[in-house]
Amino acid sequence: LIAKTVLLHISITVAAAWPQAAPLTDAEIVKYVDADLLPLLQTMMIVDGDAWSFFDQETRASEHEEAKRVFQRIAQMIEAT
Repeated sequence: LIAKTVLLHISITVAAAWPQAAPLTDAEIVKYVDADLLPLLQTMMIVDGDAWSFFDQETRASEHEEAKRVFQRIAQMIEAT
């Protein structure tokens, strides 16, 4: 799970300001991300995003909320399968 987290952490766009070059499609997300991986991937992505905007609290808070919404949607997609 740790290796998958590291490998997939740049595969999902969680902030519109920082789009991934080749993000996974929704179908690929459901295929490769399961309920066990999701909390690790969410933590990795939020911490990574927070680090980039550490000294800009307004941007950090906005992007943090954006990432949480993305992962809520992913959780719903996984639950639906």
